[in-house]
Amino acid sequence: MEQIRQYQHTDNMHAQLSDIFRYWQEKYFRERFREVCEVNNHLEFYWKPFAKCIQQTGCRHLISFGCGDAQVETGVATGLKKEGIDDFRFHCVELSPAQIKRARDFVEGDFNNFQRGEYAISDS
Repeated sequence: MEQIRQYQHTDNMHAQLSDIFRYWQEKYFRERFREVCEVNNHLEFYWKPFAKCIQQTGCRHLISFGCGDAQVETGVATGLKKEGIDDFRFHCVELSPAQIKRARDFVEGDFNNFQRGEYAISDS
């Protein structure tokens, strides 16, 4: 419950990282991360193995526990779509009502086909 209160009024948890973190990440971490994981960033770290797993197993259900506002999951889904995988379902599990509300505020759709209510998300 304390963590729910801690992040209740935090709109973007990742933007609150300090400048020293970004410096350290660029100077000491990023290149080693690329060497070891063979990816360019944290989103590729997730979506590349997910894509491989989907292609090998055919299982198209992904789950994220503690997804927060689902910003990372949205980026992972974008990576999968760029890889040509668009028939998957992301199940996002989160304890914080405030973070769930932020996640529900995301809407994806084709603006050309948008009609009022077509992309409505339940308030319940």
